[in-house]
Amino acid sequence: MRTTLDLDLPILKELKAFSKSNSFSLGKAATALLAEALSAHKAKAKKKAPPKFKWHSQNMGPAKIDISDKEALYKILDQEFYPKK
Repeated sequence: MRTTLDLDLPILKELKAFSKSNSFSLGKAATALLAEALSAHKAKAKKKAPPKFKWHSQNMGPAKIDISDKEALYKILDQEFYPKK
């Protein structure tokens, strides 16, 4: 298949040198190198691990109420949801 590529001069020179040293045509050399690079790119994309979970914590000081005291807990919750005006 024919196509046109706009290559930088240093890349074109290296591609020509690669094609000469391996007795490839310029198109076959470009195909071989691009196939290798694309395979490596796909493999790298598959290896990406999900970000690691980090648990951040800090000391918040002593508790302000005893949550085992039901009445104190309800009193605090009532103040939060039904503030006095």
